[in-house]
Amino acid sequence: MRELEKKLNKLEIYCHNLKSGLDECSSNNKKQSVPVRFNDGIIQPFLVLVLESRSSIRALSRALASQTRSCVPSVGKSTSGSLSSPSLSMSRSTISRRTRKA
Repeated sequence: MRELEKKLNKLEIYCHNLKSGLDECSSNNKKQSVPVRFNDGIIQPFLVLVLESRSSIRALSRALASQTRSCVPSVGKSTSGSLSSPSLSMSRSTISRRTRKA
């Protein structure tokens, strides 16, 4: 679980760095005497996707951590050794839908 939390945290940081880099690049171009024009039709949807991705990653990480902690005591009692639950299944289907949209 800790490894998953670390990976999700790294992914969130990466998304944040992408947005910061884009903001920095945009501000540098505004300072230049001959600005390079970005296609706003591409950048704005990208920024929205980055923001949504960061929010989704944060929510997923918290939900997985919470559900895993609540399931850990019952793992030893499970005959199948599976951590399946209705809420975990729902999380998987939500992730699958979001992945297909992107």
